[in-house]
Amino acid sequence: MVRHYCKDWLTKDELKKFIDNIDSKEHKLFFKMLYGMALRVSELLTITVKNINLKEGVCKLLDTKTERFEITVIPEWLYSDIFGHILDNNLNDEDPLFKFKNRTYAWELVKKYTKVAKINKEFSTHTFRRSRALHLLNDGVPLEKVSKYLRHKSINTTMHYLKITVEDIKKELNKIGDWYDL
Repeated sequence: MVRHYCKDWLTKDELKKFIDNIDSKEHKLFFKMLYGMALRVSELLTITVKNINLKEGVCKLLDTKTERFEITVIPEWLYSDIFGHILDNNLNDEDPLFKFKNRTYAWELVKKYTKVAKINKEFSTHTFRRSRALHLLNDGVPLEKVSKYLRHKSINTTMHYLKITVEDIKKELNKIGDWYDL
């Protein structure tokens, strides 16, 4: 189910251009994790070293709304960057992975690197999460799995989030056709 890109999403080319124009290893990892793990900025800012388990490829996230922890998957292509960041910065188990003071700083980084990359769109830190979800869906990952990866409680939330309508579903079903005559 291929969707058109709007200002709420980055194309893969725009994402690559954004990441390639970041001059700080720490900032680059920050945005790679936002995208790769489909994180909310508040989740990323609460991750401590002890929350990361690279052996299992998972990370414990604090749900700031419920104050409970949830588990999410870390894509393998992030392992070495995360490990290197921990070593390079001499981080201990209790240390936050990123020492950004708040979400406003992350927003300022988005504006800075958008300008540097000459991307002519307005977007926020949350755009990386939305873009990851859309890219997964467009690459053939079933909606149910995308929903689980986003840690949505309902698939309807994911459909709304990705702006998938009943008409979109009908259109996809009509493409397939009926292979059996009932």
